[in-house]
Amino acid sequence: MKIALRTTGIMSDYLPAGSVRARCALELAPGASFADLVALLAIPANELYVVSINEQLIADPLPHALAEGDSVIIMAPLAAG
Repeated sequence: MKIALRTTGIMSDYLPAGSVRARCALELAPGASFADLVALLAIPANELYVVSINEQLIADPLPHALAEGDSVIIMAPLAAG
């Protein structure tokens, strides 16, 4: 299944080679979860991020099942000082 992935900030470091403007299309196995996407991108377990899938923030994204055509945004958290 194909998904559209966009990242912000430091999360762009985990995108595959060839990604343009912090965006890419990825092919995942049917039934893949967000955790499968994290593994594919090799995002470390201690990395902090915020996730939006189809324009909805997901509080606990790892077990979330992805579907064909999903639009996923992985955002670096904002910090204020």
